[in-house]
Amino acid sequence: MEINDYKEFLLQFFFGFTLFSIVISSLWHNVKNVTIDTTSRTISFQNVFTRKISSYNFSDFDGYIDTSVKHGRSGSSYATIGFAKGKKILRRIDSYYYSNFNDLKSGLTNCNYLGEIKFSTWKSIKMLLNYNVLD
Repeated sequence: MEINDYKEFLLQFFFGFTLFSIVISSLWHNVKNVTIDTTSRTISFQNVFTRKISSYNFSDFDGYIDTSVKHGRSGSSYATIGFAKGKKILRRIDSYYYSNFNDLKSGLTNCNYLGEIKFSTWKSIKMLLNYNVLD
């Protein structure tokens, strides 16, 4: 193998590994099995990789908001439910990842609805990084 071939191989490997890492990281943090129990007023998020379950009572949140988050190269907006506590969105259910988004949303009838909030691009990024976004 010549030096130029080796350099090109390393460059392709690096970019491939970086892209793979970004995709896995995104899935790791965003794709969860969501269970809403309307009788006990709880919502559970189970990580599909580690199988770890995080459960919350509806009362653990101030309520939920409707918003949208842009995804993909085209920047298409997808409906998103954000569970708010204080000035933060602690958990999200994003229609980009869940085909049964409307079914999940209909299970939140007993949860306090805080309204629809349109976030700027900057606030959307802050929401994804778990910073304060609610005024």
